[in-house]
Amino acid sequence: MKPVFLYGTWGQYGNYLAAIRACGGEVLLTRDLYRSFECGALLLPGGGDIHPKYYDAAVEDCRGLDEERDAAEWELMTRFTRSGRPILGVCRGMQVLNVFFGGTLRQHVEGHGGLADGSDSIHETRAADGSLFSCWWGDDFFVNSNHHQAVGTLAPCLRPLQKSKDGVVEAFSHGALPVLGVEWHPERQMSEGRDPRLVDGTLIYRYFLSLCDWEAP
Repeated sequence: MKPVFLYGTWGQYGNYLAAIRACGGEVLLTRDLYRSFECGALLLPGGGDIHPKYYDAAVEDCRGLDEERDAAEWELMTRFTRSGRPILGVCRGMQVLNVFFGGTLRQHVEGHGGLADGSDSIHETRAADGSLFSCWWGDDFFVNSNHHQAVGTLAPCLRPLQKSKDGVVEAFSHGALPVLGVEWHPERQMSEGRDPRLVDGTLIYRYFLSLCDWEAP
């Protein structure tokens, strides 16, 4: 299996690297975009907000803007979608995917941020009927939450897999490509010591790695 490409530098994204490796995959962590051609899949991690110019909006409530990262990830999404290679977007990564495919973002949502000590909050969500998530975890289940932006208009090619009780899209998949986005952090829900209310995020990363065998038509 070819490695998963992750845009970044040494010392970043330790939780993501550990999650992929725990599920039998390897990660190429680099800012050298050329090396993405060596990789079988792309992981878009959490972080600061994408610049709203990408969805034709003004800056109103954005944090941690990094236009160099925006441009790099946009190029990576272009390369991986054109070649039909799988993409997993987590938190910011899900938001970036929605924008890439033509959707918009809400620049701030209440009730989805972390706790005062910086740890994740927990909330209940509902899976879409007949979705992969409902098969795994049933209709209603709990996940972590630590974000302040969210999907506004969902891109037409994306299908919602999960929503919070207040209607925020918490996960989606692409209608034709091996693309998955989750607003929560499955890599923080993989240890045996996780809060017992939370579902096992291991299934997300195992499924993502299984898509690496998918072949573009």
